[in-house]
Amino acid sequence: MAFVSAESPSSGPRARAQAGSRPKSQAPQTGGKAKNGDRQLETVEAVCAAIEAREGEPVTLAELAAEVDMSPWHLQRVFKKAMGVSPRDYADACRSRRFRNKLKQGDSIAGATYEAGYGSSSRVYEQA
Repeated sequence: MAFVSAESPSSGPRARAQAGSRPKSQAPQTGGKAKNGDRQLETVEAVCAAIEAREGEPVTLAELAAEVDMSPWHLQRVFKKAMGVSPRDYADACRSRRFRNKLKQGDSIAGATYEAGYGSSSRVYEQA
């Protein structure tokens, strides 16, 4: 399974599934109930939206898991299987993208640093 950057607009879990990168264990099943793979994709989409909605605020795996009514360990496995990265890595990529976008918009380095959610400029350099 290839790594898909969190910055790509077409890198969401649905796009990955439609591109055929869904593992065989998540292959569509027949039946009237919602498919397990679809529920997992909906869960991952909800977690991605929750991460992106918290601009600059730290979020824990336990908080994300509580939002989707799932254990933190199961959420970690499902998210990584669907996205190719952990929720933490996805959140870091989102924060880095916000930082770069703020700089492109002409914000000062200090302003972009704090608005993106970094506590200090040294945290930006740690991520680089």
